This record gives sequence, structure tokens and C-alpha cells, in this order.
Amino acid sequence: MVKKIYLAIITIIVVGLLAVRYSYNRNNTILENKLISAIATGMEIDIQKITPFEWDKLYVFEPYTYKEQISTTLGFKWSRSAPSYDELQLLVFVRQDKVVSSITFPRYPPGADFLTESNSNVYLPNEAIFVNENNKLIKK
Repeated sequence: MVKKIYLAIITIIVVGLLAVRYSYNRNNTILENKLISAIATGMEIDIQKITPFEWDKLYVFEPYTYKEQISTTLGFKWSRSAPSYDELQLLVFVRQDKVVSSITFPRYPPGADFLTESNSNVYLPNEAIFVNENNKLIKK
């Protein structure tokens, strides 16, 4: 009887973890597809309107950024580094000091480069509005 209870508890935990992981991946896929579609239209891109989740800050990290630098910028420890390819950037969405989503996003078509000359890589929801100019997403 005790074995059955333990097995049931373990099964519930595993199913719960898989459901959370599926939701996280699904949100990332939805966001990536919406970003690519918005970039293709050439119209204004309001990141807050196309994200299928709540967030407080968007961080954009250039390629080759080490996880220690990312953790320092985020203000808490996070174990992921930026991609090691010039063609990709890391977008990290944070809510209440927790990463709620992160995607590796292409800097070139079909994507666009979020990196700017101002070295500002953090955006609040009301600031994360961009226009695409020559494959560079410029903050509006």
C-alpha cells in the first residue's frame, strides 16, 4: 500500500514537471513565431502585446555573454550563457526576479538585431516597443 502511495506521488510530480516544461517551451515557440511575423510586416513591434506571459523586464544579451555576466545583469544567479554564434542573441524575460521565459533569437532575417549602439539591454514592458530599420530593431 505504501509503495502505491509513493508511486502515485512520484507520478504526480513527474507529470507536473513535464506540464510546466511543456508550457515554457510552448510559450517560447509562440513568442518566437510572433516576433518573426511582426518583423516581417515592417510595422511597430510592441513586445508586451505579443508575449503570451507576464513579465517585468526584458534583457537582451549579445552573443558570447558569459553566464556570470548575465547573472550580474539580472541581479540573481542564472545558469545560462548567451549563444556562441554571431547570428544569435539571447532574450530573457523576468518577472519578480525569476526568469519566466528566454529565447535564442536570430539577429538576421527572419529575425532582427535587438542590440543597439546605446548599450542599453534592459527594457520595461512600456519601453519595449521597436521599429525595424535595416534589420535593426530600434527602440521607439
